[in-house]
Amino acid sequence: MSFRVSFGGGATEAEFLLSEGQLGEVSLAAMLAASTAFPWSRWRALLLDDPTQYNDLIHATALYDVLRNLVHLAGYQVFISTHDNEQAAFFRRKLDAVGIKCVDCRFRAHTPDGIEVDVQSASESSN
Repeated sequence: MSFRVSFGGGATEAEFLLSEGQLGEVSLAAMLAASTAFPWSRWRALLLDDPTQYNDLIHATALYDVLRNLVHLAGYQVFISTHDNEQAAFFRRKLDAVGIKCVDCRFRAHTPDGIEVDVQSASESSN
């Protein structure tokens, strides 16, 4: 996906002006807009890999507000993979504040029989 922006009387590619975090936000915004405007699937879901990795706290909070609203108001399911336990806990609290159920899956290890995971509901993970 390519975006052109006005700069200095001309236009240039956004990737030359924006940080990685800003590029991620622009790409995610375009994907979310397309997802809500063009329902190409009956499964209203988002699969996001570490969507706040390049964001500061203010931008991460804004993104989590948007995701929470998509779940709460538009019936989306959101799957987020992240290495940041604090960000995951923050998003769980955002969901819990409006009564949205959340499941926490923590991948612990690879074993000869497959992947070992711990699965907890929001109420179990906050204890």
